[in-house]
Amino acid sequence: MKKFKVIYTRVSSAAQSLELQETAAKRYLESIDLSEDEETIIYLSDYDVSATKLKMDQRPKLVELISLIKEGKVEKLIVYKRDRLARNFYEFVDLTKIFIKYNVEVVYTASNEPPFKNKLALEAFYGMFGQLEGENIRTRTDDARKQYPSRLFGYTRIKEDEQVRYQINEDKEM
Repeated sequence: MKKFKVIYTRVSSAAQSLELQETAAKRYLESIDLSEDEETIIYLSDYDVSATKLKMDQRPKLVELISLIKEGKVEKLIVYKRDRLARNFYEFVDLTKIFIKYNVEVVYTASNEPPFKNKLALEAFYGMFGQLEGENIRTRTDDARKQYPSRLFGYTRIKEDEQVRYQINEDKEM
């Protein structure tokens, strides 16, 4: 049976780009003398798919990756960072168990990302950081939205006498 190298990428919103992750994967492939058009390479990208908001089974390309692994078709997974796979500790542990059970070599391509180890306890520890980071991002984003409603919603932020208020932008009104 032919085994594949899978490059998995994910970004949470349409405002983000997959380019950094894809470039890092291509550099890795070049470093092991594989061209990007190698017939044993599969690209799976979840674009505009939040790992904080959506469970694993709601991320189509991650579901496809897991299926390929369970079918014994994946020898190597190339991914930028652990948090691209999961932002939930329990989901990350479940993924790690799958990688270990099916003997998948996992390669992280981000500069300071610790290499994957076939030790569940260590990988679970790293998974905790991914969840904490996701929660911190969500808190900062929510706080920013509360303080500064988007201009897209038709508001103008006005600061007077140390007070902030929002006024409907008449140009945006329907």
